[in-house]
Amino acid sequence: QLNINSDNNIYEGTFSIDAGASLINALTFDFEGNSIENNGYINIDALTLSGNTPQTILGTGAIENLTINNPTGVTLVGAAEFQTINNSLTFVNGNLITGGNKISITDGALVSGASAVSYVYGNMEYDFNVTEPFTYTIGDASNYTPLTLTPTITTAGKIRARTDAGDHPDISNSVINPAKSVNRIWSLQDDGV
Repeated sequence: QLNINSDNNIYEGTFSIDAGASLINALTFDFEGNSIENNGYINIDALTLSGNTPQTILGTGAIENLTINNPTGVTLVGAAEFQTINNSLTFVNGNLITGGNKISITDGALVSGASAVSYVYGNMEYDFNVTEPFTYTIGDASNYTPLTLTPTITTAGKIRARTDAGDHPDISNSVINPAKSVNRIWSLQDDGV
């Protein structure tokens, strides 16, 4: 467990939190470095990823409060890795790019600030415990195309969403006229719901 006692500092370089370790304190942590590897738990008032060069997050861990403020983007890297947001995910500027990975939002956590210049580009998962609306703040490389879902929940579980440009590959076998379609695919995948 690392306890940092200074607030509003800017940190650079690389940063690593091992499995079973945690970074804890009531502070803001402005990270302008290249990479954070989080396999543990970051429980601080605000972890802000900022700067003007692409940043990466590696590992499978949990972050209490994450803010994206990097116009060049923040990318989750590694194979089958994800970060879980427990309290808040705030978008200011730049995308959170998941690739084949995912960002997982716990039930009740807040997602705010998403816009045409700042959203999840890739897989976003939400942990539903009750029937409630949730807006997946997702898009592709060029477009912010959010999806609001209100599933009827009988068993708690997760639903993952992503969106991609273009028509569904099987559109020719449907009754939809390709010339009048939205040219967009939203994909949903459940995990126990």
